[in-house]
Amino acid sequence: MKSSYGSYLQERNGWYQFLFTVPKNQKARFGGKAQIRKSLNTQDRRQALIRLGPLVEQYTAMCEPTGSGILTFDSVKERAAALGFDYRAAQAFQTINLQESIATLSAAFTARDLIATPTATERAAIGGAVEVPALLMSKLYARFKEVDPGRVVNLTPEKTRKAWRRYEQKIEDFIAVMGDQDCLKLTKKTVLEYRNKLIVRIQNGDFKSAAANEYFEKVRTAWRKVIEFDYGDLNVPDPFDKVDGIDFKDGGKKEEFTEEEVVAIRRVLDESQDVEPELRSLMLMSQNTGCGADELVYMAPEDIVLDDEIPHLKIRPNIHRKKLKNGHRPRYIPLLGVAFEEAKKYPNGFTKYCTPSGPNKVSEDSAVYIKQVAPTKSFGCYRHRIATLMRNNEDIKDQFQDAVMGHGSTGMTGYYGSKPWLEKLAKALKTSLPENA
Repeated sequence: MKSSYGSYLQERNGWYQFLFTVPKNQKARFGGKAQIRKSLNTQDRRQALIRLGPLVEQYTAMCEPTGSGILTFDSVKERAAALGFDYRAAQAFQTINLQESIATLSAAFTARDLIATPTATERAAIGGAVEVPALLMSKLYARFKEVDPGRVVNLTPEKTRKAWRRYEQKIEDFIAVMGDQDCLKLTKKTVLEYRNKLIVRIQNGDFKSAAANEYFEKVRTAWRKVIEFDYGDLNVPDPFDKVDGIDFKDGGKKEEFTEEEVVAIRRVLDESQDVEPELRSLMLMSQNTGCGADELVYMAPEDIVLDDEIPHLKIRPNIHRKKLKNGHRPRYIPLLGVAFEEAKKYPNGFTKYCTPSGPNKVSEDSAVYIKQVAPTKSFGCYRHRIATLMRNNEDIKDQFQDAVMGHGSTGMTGYYGSKPWLEKLAKALKTSLPENA
């Protein structure tokens, strides 16, 4: 019989086993035993050493003081780990299958048989006496931000704030409608009730189904991310599982400016004495390019190409933005008519609006003039107008519209910035715009 690795590894008849010498002050806890042996089920020394480590850690922890004796979920869970099993609160056995139940109870009973006089913490760990502390919905948002920082990687500070706020608002709405529920005890019935109440709000005209679905999906996403991160080992039932989203195909066509409205808005801008020059240029450039406010205000000087045979904008990541809006790809947009004339006034970009809140400011400031002509419309209607003009142009192919809008087209990767492509795109855009554009 040989012993090595301190006194923990012992060889008997070619087989290795774990040997643990119980400290004198712990013998009573282990039924008076001076030593504990446990087979490592191997004749390979290297394999034995690998299996030895966790047992040394476990049995050493079993002999350490258990703290103040105050029963908390964390202290009981930690003690269960020291005894060699994953802690399960008693109510958890209602949701796990028979095989998991047997495995958990077997490990717990093995620990109980080993320790003759368990402490109160150990008894609680073995019996599953301490429930998992509640995770109220009012705490969900703060924890979601902590466990999923990658959700806002590469966003500007302003966009980061807005992205998180969308989740916070949806969770606040859930609480207002359904109460401050315990996330760990959330039931499918409660989830379905919330979904039904969102549908009633659609029927009442509070919002379209796409907006209602965003409320539902944001809560679902935050719940799943936090539960997976913090409670993945507890088999918490997913109340959102197999619950459909909300879509009644009621979104309708996105609003766009009519040609009469475009002319009328230009007239308002020309007649206004107090219009900000940068704002006027941004509106007229969007009128002929379909670019959004965020695409225009974050232009770098090298993205405004005025001396090329075909003047154009380069919509791409730069020093002002790390990435484009979701679903949009880098592209070149020809500058035609009034868009070219206005771009020449700002070859270095739009310094007044090139701020974290710049795109929102453009939308707010432009609304003052737009609503004099079209009360229900906004800056984004310039983009939808260009899309419609190009879609209605029977002489051009869909990929030209996709190129202006920033949507991907099969087979067109790598061509959006080439000279032949830019020439074709300029022709497509020119034939789509009215003569006075």
